[in-house]
Amino acid sequence: MARIRSIKPGFFTNDQLAEVDPLGRILFAGLWCHADRAGRLEDRPRKIKAEVLPYDNCDVDAMLAVLADQHFIVRYEVAGVRLIQVVNFEKHQTPNIKEIASTLPPPPQTDTTETPAQYENSADTVPALHLTVLEQEQILEQEQEHILREVGVADAPRHEQTVPRLILPAPKPKDEPPKKRPRDALFDAVCETCGIDHTLLTETERGKVNAAVGQIRKAGASPADVPIHGDNYRLHFTTPLTPMALAGNWSKTARPPDPPPERVRAAHTGIGTPDRVVQNWKREVVREA
Repeated sequence: MARIRSIKPGFFTNDQLAEVDPLGRILFAGLWCHADRAGRLEDRPRKIKAEVLPYDNCDVDAMLAVLADQHFIVRYEVAGVRLIQVVNFEKHQTPNIKEIASTLPPPPQTDTTETPAQYENSADTVPALHLTVLEQEQILEQEQEHILREVGVADAPRHEQTVPRLILPAPKPKDEPPKKRPRDALFDAVCETCGIDHTLLTETERGKVNAAVGQIRKAGASPADVPIHGDNYRLHFTTPLTPMALAGNWSKTARPPDPPPERVRAAHTGIGTPDRVVQNWKREVVREA
């Protein structure tokens, strides 16, 4: 089964890999995808060709031999089974944490001394002795992005020392009560004057009331002015008192209409506060006089 592997910019500029023909370079990268998490796969050229280069007329066995001569892979045999080991695969690749462990045996231990070619050429294909500081930082950033995309920050213990962890905000406790909005005295005064229970308002209705309160606030009103304007509105109009109607007629309801107090009292008997309406009317008359 093919797996997702990472490829770095050094793949395209490695002068040692340039000695391999183009199809051989594609084959080399394809081996990473079909190798297990230890970088091992069966040395079966016909099967490898069908999986990596199915549409090209080429000799995969010969190209594998070239990659082995250049120390990019090791071809070996254990108990009659021919195998391939990608050099330094585990050092430079980041398999998914859920990928199963390798069931293929490693190459027989022979000479463990690494030659310069073996040191530089691997699944990483970046000359390790010639990396600049900027290139090293870019490689670390790419590895971090790969880890976060594949397994997440918490599932990457192998890279704790090379890839900086992201500092995520601490989750809020589930039982934390929602923050209450500060009460708006003007909003409460409008609701009370219009006979509205603000706890029963829907979001749409609350938005309309807030829009009316905003208009009233722009007029420089205080909460104490709202019931006075509400009483005056009932003297001027016969339509129901709503926040939008009150806001739209705010300037007109600054004072009651001009009928005699007797007519005012007679017209609004039983409305609720006729005495206060008459008192407001008398106060306006005295103030104008």
